[in-house]
Amino acid sequence: MTTPAIPGLQFTALLAQNDTFATWKATQASLQREVDVRVLNAETPPDQAEHFLALSRTLSRLTHPGLAQIYDVITEGGATHVIMEHVEGASLSEMVAGAGRLNPAQAMRLALQLAEALDYAWTQARVVFRNLKPQNLRVNSQGILKIAEYGLAIQVKPGANPLTADHGHVVGTPHYIAPEQVAASPAIDFRADMYALGTILYFLLTAKSPFEGLDSYEILKQQAGGQIPHPRNVVGQLPMPVCQFAMRLMMKQPQDRYAQWAEAIRDLRLLLANRPPAGRLPNAVSTIAPYAGHAAPVRVAAAGRNGPLTTADLDRRTPVRGGNTFALWLLLMLWFLWLANERLGNPLALPPALVVDIGLPDLDSLRFRAAAPGEQPSVAPALPAAVPNEAPTATQPPAAGEAVPVLPAATARATADDAPAPGGGEVPAPASPGLPEAAARFAAGDVAGAVATLDALLAASPSAPGIEAIRDALKSLPPPLAAVEAGLLAQRGQEIVIRFQGRDRKILPRAVVNGELQAEFLSDDGTSRPVAFPIDKLDAAEQLRWLPEPQTPADHAVACILALRAGEKERFRALRGRTGALAPLFAAVTP
Repeated sequence: MTTPAIPGLQFTALLAQNDTFATWKATQASLQREVDVRVLNAETPPDQAEHFLALSRTLSRLTHPGLAQIYDVITEGGATHVIMEHVEGASLSEMVAGAGRLNPAQAMRLALQLAEALDYAWTQARVVFRNLKPQNLRVNSQGILKIAEYGLAIQVKPGANPLTADHGHVVGTPHYIAPEQVAASPAIDFRADMYALGTILYFLLTAKSPFEGLDSYEILKQQAGGQIPHPRNVVGQLPMPVCQFAMRLMMKQPQDRYAQWAEAIRDLRLLLANRPPAGRLPNAVSTIAPYAGHAAPVRVAAAGRNGPLTTADLDRRTPVRGGNTFALWLLLMLWFLWLANERLGNPLALPPALVVDIGLPDLDSLRFRAAAPGEQPSVAPALPAAVPNEAPTATQPPAAGEAVPVLPAATARATADDAPAPGGGEVPAPASPGLPEAAARFAAGDVAGAVATLDALLAASPSAPGIEAIRDALKSLPPPLAAVEAGLLAQRGQEIVIRFQGRDRKILPRAVVNGELQAEFLSDDGTSRPVAFPIDKLDAAEQLRWLPEPQTPADHAVACILALRAGEKERFRALRGRTGALAPLFAAVTP
């Protein structure tokens, strides 16, 4: 193939070629950056060429971290060229080929990034990609997953058949396409990409493509009516909620999948926070078969016997020992005791490493891990745990990772009108005479100072009751704004009214990018325009309004912090008894 010649571009490599276009890697001299250049083949049918250019222009107007950006569409030498972002990094298929299957936490984080990009493309422009697969998804050096291929994408418009340019052909990669694509249904929508996300998640968890080893024609037949093994039957000990999430994405009928991307993203975030998904698995057929369990067939050693198992054979099996049954019941009772203690705010004063929300292994990316002795608490890089060391002034808004607001110094104990939290147990008394000083610093926004005070108390009195647990819980408290972001993201695609700078604004949330809520502002005249709201600039009462319903002691502590900042005394008093190890600290704060 002849290397293209475009002024300002130095072509360095041919990356890919198909019936519609060739993709070249080039260097753009003026900006000293590498780009991909797609050159439309001269033999491409006019309707397909028109579709390709129209979609390129549509995608060029979309800006999202998960989409490779289109920079320009130009014509040179009678050929059409699309200049777009070059994504340097391994594809998902290369990652699995090099290191094997991903652990559930890694797979779910990548799935969340992909779901957010697909949600943005659908809600902004009604784009369906149709050819999502591990080979077309790359992760750059910053760990951001990007959709780097859109050659088969379509835009769904009311009253138009989006498949006109396909001329009746089945479009997509057989391993990763939805049943409605196999049927060439013109009713295709975002749920086809949702199915593809399920197939990609299955690949990341098991290192196996759906219907691996079959020819293309047979795969299409199986996508329409067949099933693949349950992920847990391929890789033992995979978290069952994660497997069920993949099953939901890969339901045969589109209506049995999630009704909107926001619901799928909500469940992804819940799974990553070690919580069960809110969505229920429908009573319908999925391409993923039901879990078959791991029970191995009973084997009986009998000389000369090769026939079926008989009652006499069963009688010769080793009986279940009573000690094993007793141990199982004991473990079950201990589990319920632990769960009751955790939900009631840790009345047993267990160490903070034990007072955590037990959920799925390896899926704790949205909250801090409980630190081992001598270890610094860690957090997923996507949610930085920045906390301020000094209080904000009246002209300086609270920082995005700030834990508490500026408040008057706290008194030594809760006032007499501090009623016990309904259903949350009595508010604990301070654990040490020195605790009020730490509480005063905490209430003033000086988290580092509060931790330093608690460290000094421990140095002076290592046996001071509860101080170590309070300090460790304070260190590992997640940033409140991360929870507010999650609550706002759950509203994506839904019309809401948000209060910003003293005014109510009707918006349609789209995404959260770099701490800003990206949305469509809905005017009274029916028009709309894109807007962005810095979430840390929302007042405390508005942040509290969008906070998800608290589930764990850490969630209740975050809600208490925002209630303090908003001046909602009654809500603060109702919640602080449920904050686990931090309850004595909140008890020493006067709202």
